[in-house]
Amino acid sequence: MKILFLQLESPTIGGIWGVNKVLALKFSLKNEVTIISARKSDSNYVESMPSNIKMITINNNSWDRVRINQIIRKKSFKLLKERLKQNESRKKDYQMIRNYILDIKPDVIINSHYELLDSIPNSYLKKTVNVFHTSYKNIKENNRFAINKLKKYQTKIGKLVWLTKETYKNALKDGLTNSTYIYNPVKFEVKDLPNISSHKKLVTIARLSSKEKNIDEMIKIVDKVFKECKDWSFELYGPGLPSEKSLEIIKNNPRIELKGITNNSKEVLLSSSIYLSTSLYEGFSLSILEANTCGLPVLTYNFGESCSEEVIDKKTGFIVSNENEFAEKLKQLINNNKLLEELSQNAFEFSKNFNIDIIINEWYKLFDGIGEL
Repeated sequence: MKILFLQLESPTIGGIWGVNKVLALKFSLKNEVTIISARKSDSNYVESMPSNIKMITINNNSWDRVRINQIIRKKSFKLLKERLKQNESRKKDYQMIRNYILDIKPDVIINSHYELLDSIPNSYLKKTVNVFHTSYKNIKENNRFAINKLKKYQTKIGKLVWLTKETYKNALKDGLTNSTYIYNPVKFEVKDLPNISSHKKLVTIARLSSKEKNIDEMIKIVDKVFKECKDWSFELYGPGLPSEKSLEIIKNNPRIELKGITNNSKEVLLSSSIYLSTSLYEGFSLSILEANTCGLPVLTYNFGESCSEEVIDKKTGFIVSNENEFAEKLKQLINNNKLLEELSQNAFEFSKNFNIDIIINEWYKLFDGIGEL
């Protein structure tokens, strides 16, 4: 089978590229896999892939976009001209993608960005699965264009795929009936559960400068809790930096460290005790899945429709609603090894639901039901 992935950019840290990479590596064991990226990422991250996976980048410029609301808000003719110029450039990219698709003749297309639906030849739409990787609620509130695009294409393509059952149900309510859901997979396995209570380390892996990750609040809470809990540390991994205020807190607290980008999240998580998340919204967090796999209880804010499908409250971790509750639950976990180890075992067992072999089988079942497969 020929499987083609379509995405806006690569390579990047985590997120959509991270999911596609895991799936592509698994699919490539039995199939011919190609990944087409419309643009090259502007990050300095370098990713190597096996030679049997063909990587194609259409345009080496990054994916910049002037949005309509920016033009309206600033009443800028200059921005309008820039948007029109960007649109013309994208049309050329889309035509090149279209030509590649016609040349490759894929049996199935996994499209990761709704914008790229316009680049798929009509004869291949029924072989196309469009995966929506981010929070449905957030997109519905902030990008109606995306929802309208999906409604336009839903009867033309093979299937719309969502990342959680709750997101799928919300899509059905909004009339996106040609839908299903498949969870993201975990990219690695852990055979033996570590003794996490001995590590005495908090950890998070995220884009540290992203507003939706709410990292500044996390740092403020941990700094406050550490005034009572003297023998624990906190490590933050990922690209970017938090605010100047947070950097000042870190400067004055040697037990909080910025560690930069990691290429080995498994090793980082296996040497930690509790995973923290203060995200305002998530599509389906890979880092939380990986934390579960390494037996780490997760302490998190309710980040939306996927939260209760990734964290079982009071069983694999805690879902809290405010700073005070976050601090109290964190102190409870730090001071109660029995509770910590019980949640650890539960998280480890729960993570098996997201094993790559289970998830890949769900994809093959989906492929059997679309297009001419």
